Amino acid sequence: MKHLLIAGLIALAPLTGGAPAAPAAPATPEPAGWPLVVMSPGMTMPRATLTSLAEEFASRGYVVAGIEHTYESIATTFPDGRTVTFQAGAGGQTPQLGEKVARVRAADTTFVLDRLERTRRWNRLIDENRIAMAGHSVGGQSAAHLLPVSDRITTAVNLDGSYNPATPAEPVTKPFMMIGNPRQQPVTSGEPKSWDLFWPHVTGTWKRWLTVTGAEHVSFVDYAVLGPQLGMQVSPLNGERSLRITRDYVTAYLDTHLKGRRRPLLDGPSATYPEVRFW
Repeated sequence: MKHLLIAGLIALAPLTGGAPAAPAAPATPEPAGWPLVVMSPGMTMPRATLTSLAEEFASRGYVVAGIEHTYESIATTFPDGRTVTFQAGAGGQTPQLGEKVARVRAADTTFVLDRLERTRRWNRLIDENRIAMAGHSVGGQSAAHLLPVSDRITTAVNLDGSYNPATPAEPVTKPFMMIGNPRQQPVTSGEPKSWDLFWPHVTGTWKRWLTVTGAEHVSFVDYAVLGPQLGMQVSPLNGERSLRITRDYVTAYLDTHLKGRRRPLLDGPSATYPEVRFW
C-alpha cells in the first residue's frame, strides 16, 4: 500500500501482493484508474483513527486519501518536522464555528484533490470521475455539506456526525448515507435533532439513514478497539464487531455508487447484522 504525505495527507492504493499494508509498496495498476475515497476524521482526532477503514477500502480496490486537518487535529506534523497542535474550537462549539469548520474542511479537501491531480504518482492511479468522501463526526458532517456543492465528489458517507449548521447550502441530490449511534435515530416527539433537520434536505433518489444498536460515537473508528485495550469502556457493542459493521456497510455503499455493483446489504435489515436499523 503506497503512502504519501502532503501537508497532512496520507494516500493509500491497492497494492501488488504481500502484506495488507507496507510503506512504498508498488500499487496495482488499473488502466481506467481506481475510484478514490477521501476520508476526514473528527475534531481533535488524527487521521490514524481511520486506519482500519482505510486499509479495508484499499484492500477492496480503492485509493484512499486521509486528511489531517491542521489546527483541528490534536497534532499535525509536517514533512519538515514542524508540529502544530489543536486550536480550532477551543472556545466551544457554536453555529458560527460549525460553518467555519465546514468551510475550512471543504477548502482542505479541494486542496487535497488538486494535489493528487497534479502529482503523477497518484493521478495515474485515480479515476477522477469516481470520487467519494467519508468522514467521522465533524468529518462526516463536513462531507455531507460539501457533497451538494462539489463538482468532483459524487457520493458521501457521514459516520455519526451531527450537523452544524443543521441544513446544507443546497439540497443533497447525490447518493448519500449516514450511519450513527442510537441517539441519531429519528425523534418521535419533542425538539428535532440535527439529523432530523438535515434529512428533509436530502432529496436524491438513493439515500440511507442507519443506526447501530449498542454503538457510541467512537464505535465507527479505531478507538472502538484501542479503547478497551487501554482499559476504557467505549460502548456496549464489541469494538471489533462495530468496526466490522462499519467496514461492511460503507464498503457496500462504495461498491454500489463507485463501482455499480448491487449490494443487498443496503436493501434493508440483515440477519447477519441485527444491530443495524434502517429509518
